[in-house]
Amino acid sequence: MNRYLPSKLLYQRIILLCSLTLAFNGQANNDIQNLTLKNNCSKQNIHFKRNTIFDEQDKDILFFHRWVNALHITTKQITLKNEAAFFLKKCHKTEHDLAELERHLRGRKFIRDAKVTTDASLNNITVETWDNWSLMPTFSYGRKGGVNTYSVGIKDRNLLGLGIDAQLQSFSNAQRSGYKLDTTVPLFLQKNTELILRIADNNDGKQNALFINKAFAGLDTDYAYSIGFNDEKRSDTLFQNGQTLASFRHNIAYKTVNYSWLSQSFYNDQTHSDDKLRYSIGITQNRNVFSPSEPTLNNKEGLSSLSFPLLLTNLTSARAKFLPQNRDFIYPWFKVEYIEQNFKKLTNIHLVTQIEDFNFGWHISAQLGIADGKKANSAWALWRSNISKGFSIGDKSLALVNFYLASDIYNDRDNRILARSDAELFYNLSDNLSFYLANTTILSQQQYVDQPITLGGESGMRGFPLQYQHGKNSTKFTAELRYYPHINLYKLFELAGATFIDVGKASGASLATNIDNGWLYSIGIGARIYSTHASEGRVVHIDLVKPFSDNPDLNGFEIRFQGKETF
Repeated sequence: MNRYLPSKLLYQRIILLCSLTLAFNGQANNDIQNLTLKNNCSKQNIHFKRNTIFDEQDKDILFFHRWVNALHITTKQITLKNEAAFFLKKCHKTEHDLAELERHLRGRKFIRDAKVTTDASLNNITVETWDNWSLMPTFSYGRKGGVNTYSVGIKDRNLLGLGIDAQLQSFSNAQRSGYKLDTTVPLFLQKNTELILRIADNNDGKQNALFINKAFAGLDTDYAYSIGFNDEKRSDTLFQNGQTLASFRHNIAYKTVNYSWLSQSFYNDQTHSDDKLRYSIGITQNRNVFSPSEPTLNNKEGLSSLSFPLLLTNLTSARAKFLPQNRDFIYPWFKVEYIEQNFKKLTNIHLVTQIEDFNFGWHISAQLGIADGKKANSAWALWRSNISKGFSIGDKSLALVNFYLASDIYNDRDNRILARSDAELFYNLSDNLSFYLANTTILSQQQYVDQPITLGGESGMRGFPLQYQHGKNSTKFTAELRYYPHINLYKLFELAGATFIDVGKASGASLATNIDNGWLYSIGIGARIYSTHASEGRVVHIDLVKPFSDNPDLNGFEIRFQGKETF
């Protein structure tokens, strides 16, 4: 992995980030003034051109395309103006600003594509968008990691054309079943501010969450903030070896208020754009209280083979073994974030034929929180950091890497450390074929019991049950040969396919014994179906998988149906 991450350049970026932290925040950057086209705001003419889902002038248009257009409510101009508020307020616009607005609009689920054009003076700007179909009943049924799942509901990613994201759903998964209402409502304050609401009534508890967020919609946005809470009562279940390991009650009380601001912009000679430095301050309460429920202890720890009286005498110690320690954090925190701009428009990376925006520049963040370490169940320091970067390797390949580190430092118990690395390599063999290689490696120390390090169906080991293998550390490799036949069905679906192999292993001590302590393997072939005009933007996977294991219960073929965010 180190060959994709030049250490010298990384050290230079970190040193630069630290030095800028000590710099005077109000210093202006004069190096980029000659690249900015100055306009009089009063003379700017910005026109929004809103397109519905299908172009009815297309020769391949059919009757049901017209029906879809007739039923669809096109995104309203007030919605686009609200989304573009960070752009509209600028009197000095550059080509980078136009590209940034395109990326922002494409990032909204109800917009399929966006194009921003202008004349040489930047006084006449046209913002053109194409909608996605946003209203749909939802029904899904599948089997993931040996567990049947389903959901039935209705969702609209663009309610009344106002950009309101609303979803009402009945669901059942490996952890719980119930009903939930999710909605995100733009506040139309011309500040890219939104309200997020979630209400859930499940068979194991309830959830109520409310947040008001003002995001960094643009890289030149001056400030952002968030305030909100999440109260949740639920039962969590742990799995291992294809069986239920344990369950426990979990009460969550989360509250946060934070404020972020843009500190400096400075010109980058290599990317010919502005790099950004942001600061954030906040205070967060994160309380997690665990209590015993009636666990099902079927793992081969010896409990399942005990006589009933002896089993009862061991339940108390078993509950204690699998019951997480409470966590009660209240901490102010400070965060530094550095963003290098190097955006690229690509296709056939994580989706099928859809334009995808990636930042190949360095993105580095570090956050430190200080709490009362003398209080019961509280750490005295909480550290979070993240580094991501993209690399172009010749004309046919690219790599995306991400590193994450978290550490909670305690006075009265062992410190918790979690390190994770993700790397993806994409290589184009031809217009129809590409090769994909990925690795995820996780290292931990004293990881929380309710967040175990596992390898199984939930972590990409296709054909294996949920949380099948446990350990302190894990690594997983995936190799795929992807096929893009460039077949579009009635302007609705793009088709693709893949053959794949997954290899992984969880190692180190775990609370219960693994049936398989060695490497896990699975191979398979599958179809990929992507809806190019739906706001959900999910890739449907239909896979035939063959896992290889010492467990005789896992030696058969499995057919998997699953909707995922990526290919």
